[in-house]
Amino acid sequence: MYTTRLFRLLHLMCKLTTKMGSFSMHFNPTEKIFYITTRSRRKYGRSIVILISYMCLMWRQVMYIYLDGDDSWTSNSHFHFGYVLTFGVSVPIVASMILYLEQNNVSRALNLIFGYFPRFHKKWMPICHPETNPILKLLVILVHLEIAGFALIPFATTFYFITSPENGVHPRQVFLPACVKNDPVFVSASLLGVTIIAGMTWYLVMLCVVIATLYFFSMQLVLREFDMKGNTKHLAFDSLRESGENLSLEYTCIRLVHKALMDPFGLLIVFSHGACSHFILFCNFTIIKNWHTTDIFNTVLLLLWVSTVHNLWSTVLEVGGRFQKMSASMLKSWKLAKFSSNEERKFVAKFRKWQKRLAFGKDGVFIITRISILKFFRANLKGTFKAVLTIE
Repeated sequence: MYTTRLFRLLHLMCKLTTKMGSFSMHFNPTEKIFYITTRSRRKYGRSIVILISYMCLMWRQVMYIYLDGDDSWTSNSHFHFGYVLTFGVSVPIVASMILYLEQNNVSRALNLIFGYFPRFHKKWMPICHPETNPILKLLVILVHLEIAGFALIPFATTFYFITSPENGVHPRQVFLPACVKNDPVFVSASLLGVTIIAGMTWYLVMLCVVIATLYFFSMQLVLREFDMKGNTKHLAFDSLRESGENLSLEYTCIRLVHKALMDPFGLLIVFSHGACSHFILFCNFTIIKNWHTTDIFNTVLLLLWVSTVHNLWSTVLEVGGRFQKMSASMLKSWKLAKFSSNEERKFVAKFRKWQKRLAFGKDGVFIITRISILKFFRANLKGTFKAVLTIE
């Protein structure tokens, strides 16, 4: 089901993440299996300690900015900008802490994905060739672009701090004592350190994005074969949809794979939703409140950050909502299925009624539905104006 090029890209991605200590998972492109070694697990643990230490130092510097400022926190633009930067750094660090506790489940879920979907393809979709199928070709292109893009982002962090030496949370302010804050050698060393830390955090984000892309495209290709609507072009054998036993067995396997992936990533989705909402609200407040006092460079930068986070998370909510709707529509379409006996038809009808829609998120806490993106827009708009109107 997957091409050799995709396996090489996943091998490269895991090499980057393990070398930087962003995650502990390796990938064997020959055996097509993910695994964790004792050495990589320890290295990941040391990276977590380094990231937490850096996060604490940044929050300490933000507190110093807050205490040293003459204005209240609502009008202290230096505090606002330092808070935005520090919070943005803290989000992937906390995500890394969550995944550290779930690293075995992540590896297990990915092995289930690479175990089930190729088996389904070989058993039911032998005419679908990975090199010619447009969905699988697009999957490889997107993974390639994601790895290439995220591999370079840490250097953008370094470039920003080089061009903003007076920033309140500049590495020389965070790492260095007052006596060497202007020493070029020590400043260069602090910039090198922040580049490594940026690599740790951004490569973890890269891992999550690639996993999400891989899973969504794989599930999209398979779930359409369970859709009974007449306008759906199927690539799998008709016996999959004409047998209640095959239908229930394969869909149960899909549910198990989905549950295995949501066990480690469901809580991460909930945390990311709250973190993105808070980041957007505070950036909007900072821009509006300090419109006349903040320089044009920082204003444009804040606008760029808030628009990027808003658009990216809106895309996640839109895709997740469409996925949940597609799952519900697919289950409803089983009413149109034609089986050889009434007993089989009744069995599938009862089986369908007991199935939940597939959705991204944590059951009982937050799942992405079709209207999640609308709630997200409304909450950001209302929250921004409430913050501005209620704070003097």
